Amino acid sequence: MLEIKNLHAGYGAFEVLFGIDLKVSKGQWVSLIGTNGAGKTTLLNTIAGIHKSTKGEIWFKGTNITAFKPCEMYRLGMAYMAEGHPIFQNLSVKENLELGGIAVGLPPKQQAQKLEENYHLFPFLEQRLKQRAGTLSGGEQQLLSLARCLMTSPRLILCDEPTLGLAPFMVKELFRILKHLHQQGTTLLLVEQNVEQALLFCDEAHVLEQGVITLSGTGAELLKNAAVQNAYLGC
Repeated sequence: MLEIKNLHAGYGAFEVLFGIDLKVSKGQWVSLIGTNGAGKTTLLNTIAGIHKSTKGEIWFKGTNITAFKPCEMYRLGMAYMAEGHPIFQNLSVKENLELGGIAVGLPPKQQAQKLEENYHLFPFLEQRLKQRAGTLSGGEQQLLSLARCLMTSPRLILCDEPTLGLAPFMVKELFRILKHLHQQGTTLLLVEQNVEQALLFCDEAHVLEQGVITLSGTGAELLKNAAVQNAYLGC
């Protein structure tokens, strides 16, 4: 579904990504782990079209999307849950959700259907439809961000540090929903600082260090890897 070939990206003369090669197959959950500054967010931003690469190619569902704009990605079936509760703070919960459908041109009947699906998956949203989104807790805002992504009927969701700063019970809830989406066939590419959870549920994982993928394997393999345990799990 997603293939990245020899991808380079940076900021001016400062290069951050050095020849990334990565594949994500349909229905896979792939996790990316690494320290702060390793290039994880830059990689997702480049895939999503927010940041432009300096070299290499990005292919999504057989289409070269290297030069595509973010709005074009959504219409192709890629959604991006960016870091830091990226919602419209002054709009209501319902308005935030509706904007997800509007972004991909959902007709009213399908918009209503997607709203109902989200209410089933996120019951608290239906009780807060008129509430200003900025007054939700951090965890609720993050779940609203994910729900808005789902309004676009994505084939692939990019998730950047979705549990950052969340209380433990909200971390558990978010991973419950991600597991459900994965089981339903949604493809996930996850960047996550909660390394144990990220590796526990994924099909495949990669370690990104200083802009280079240094280690790859299944989630189970990386959980047992001594270097990963020492660097990220405190073992």
